[in-house]
Amino acid sequence: MIAPHLEKLSKTHKNILFIIIDTEEMDELIASLEIMALPSFMIYKKGALVDKFAGSHVAILEQLIKKHFSNTSLWTQIVNIFDIL
Repeated sequence: MIAPHLEKLSKTHKNILFIIIDTEEMDELIASLEIMALPSFMIYKKGALVDKFAGSHVAILEQLIKKHFSNTSLWTQIVNIFDIL
């Protein structure tokens, strides 16, 4: 389960906003983002999508955090698209 890892990452990386979207509540948004697998992660910087991946791979998420956020103190966000089931 990825939720405990997201909680830990959100406490470690306070300059990153982690947003969790419930697919049952936001089906139109999921369709517009063309989400094909769950969980999916979308990484935005300054409002632009810079990376995304699907799956519960904590190591990949940590690599992407290092890649995109190691040199920034700006507010950034990672969006986790998941299925509540």
